[in-house]
Amino acid sequence: MEEEFSNIQPLINTNKDKKLCMKPTDNLQRSFASCYANVEAQKNSLTLRSWFEFFIEINPEGISFNPPSGRETQVTGHTDQAKDFCDRGNFEIVKLTSPVMVRCKEYSKFIMAPSPFTMIDLYMPSGYIVFDYQFATNIFFYYPRNTNRKIKIDFMQPLAQFYPTEDRRIKLKYIYDDALYSKVNKARGIYVNNHWMRKQRKLGIQPYWPKAKT
Repeated sequence: MEEEFSNIQPLINTNKDKKLCMKPTDNLQRSFASCYANVEAQKNSLTLRSWFEFFIEINPEGISFNPPSGRETQVTGHTDQAKDFCDRGNFEIVKLTSPVMVRCKEYSKFIMAPSPFTMIDLYMPSGYIVFDYQFATNIFFYYPRNTNRKIKIDFMQPLAQFYPTEDRRIKLKYIYDDALYSKVNKARGIYVNNHWMRKQRKLGIQPYWPKAKT
């Protein structure tokens, strides 16, 4: 991440984010906290939480994500990439750029999906992501056309979870370095670039993450 975010960690191991609703009870009644699927999903996954407090406004003209005063965020429209699909469903697609970039030293697939603790009235599609060459943790949202709605996303509210497709423990290490972030950010067109590894070397991105600044 960039150094301006050095005092926060939006991406965490999910099992470290303790929630009162997941506290076990002494009785044998079925509950949200004892649901096997939910418990297992929290044991070994990553959670991306909101790095700002956002005030979202939707109207017939579009959508706006308003971060705290003096802060900036990037939101881009992607409806043109699925125009027929959006026209049939009468909705628009936007991408919220996350400040978190992830690099995994080995090929391992993750399923990116909405967190079960996401309390916002926006649809978030799911999909696969492989962090050994796709670094971004951007979030896509579908929102309805011709409507008026206001939504608030609290600071550090869970947004998305990343579930590994292999049963292996996840180790997470943070690096806050503007220069490294800038280099990685320049190389984000990997899906349309057939010479990604060459471009990676040209930009001076090392095969593995360098040591964090001390």
